[in-house]
Amino acid sequence: MTIDERLEKLAERHQALAETVEVIAGMQRKNEEGIQAVAKGLEALGATVKELAVNTHNAMQSIGSAVDTMAKSVSRNMEILIKYAQRHEDWLDEIEKRLDDGGIR
Repeated sequence: MTIDERLEKLAERHQALAETVEVIAGMQRKNEEGIQAVAKGLEALGATVKELAVNTHNAMQSIGSAVDTMAKSVSRNMEILIKYAQRHEDWLDEIEKRLDDGGIR
């Protein structure tokens, strides 16, 4: 093989290698664009998750406050009912005592 043939073969290999590098570089650019798009999507998703977490926290605080208010109300109502029940029991005891004493007066 002559030097000219070797140089021509080397030039062909160089051209093939340059074309391969260009194809790989194009693929790399597309991959980088895809990665950037995914990163933007993840960033938006992170913001949405953070907003959801804040909203959930606020909702839980509101629910907790409502439960506390309801528990206090139930407690007050139970105290009132206990007083009424005690008064009713006292009233029944009084009626029973009057009956035992010979009649209602």
